[in-house]
Amino acid sequence: MRPIALLLALSLLAACSSNSEKPMTNGSNPEDSLTADLNTLVTHTLFDSIPVEKLPYTDSICISNSKPLRQIKLSPSQIAFLKLRDIREFSEYYWPQPDSAFSLVCRLPLSKDFYSIIFNYEGQNESMNFLIQYDREFRVIDYLEVSYDEWVESAQRTTATIDQGKLSLLISNFMNEEASRHIYNYSISDEGFFREIPGQATASSK
Repeated sequence: MRPIALLLALSLLAACSSNSEKPMTNGSNPEDSLTADLNTLVTHTLFDSIPVEKLPYTDSICISNSKPLRQIKLSPSQIAFLKLRDIREFSEYYWPQPDSAFSLVCRLPLSKDFYSIIFNYEGQNESMNFLIQYDREFRVIDYLEVSYDEWVESAQRTTATIDQGKLSLLISNFMNEEASRHIYNYSISDEGFFREIPGQATASSK
């Protein structure tokens, strides 16, 4: 009976060692992820490898080449994980978007309680960035188009200044006789929702 008991004890020890080596979030308690700062929490997902930019952050599409700050290509599974095709601008398209049209730009430390990333969509004649917020379970909270540029005429252009709790969109239209420039201000709630602040400010025309 002693050899059998010894084998059972060794098996139990091996099982415990195996469990202790499983990837965890920060700390040894899985419940840490419910309260931890998401800017430092290790998730073992795509979120861990996205470059983080400092705040305040200015987001724009480069006029000379219609490109964002960077374009990190995404696999089909990563696009599905980020739920990019589920947002209205793409779910309501009449034609499918190729995977190559989606890329990541950066991650922003807007809150310890939700994730914030910027992704780019490169269409046939336009390039646009979206700021998208996720909760702790990687579910989409809210999103907003923060940059836009047309490849051909560059008639309409959007840039953004983003900071904790707020952002401003500068929308320009060069098709008018005098270029029109409007600023739209938004607050970012503690839960990650975008709320337009009443009272649109109009910038001076060029």
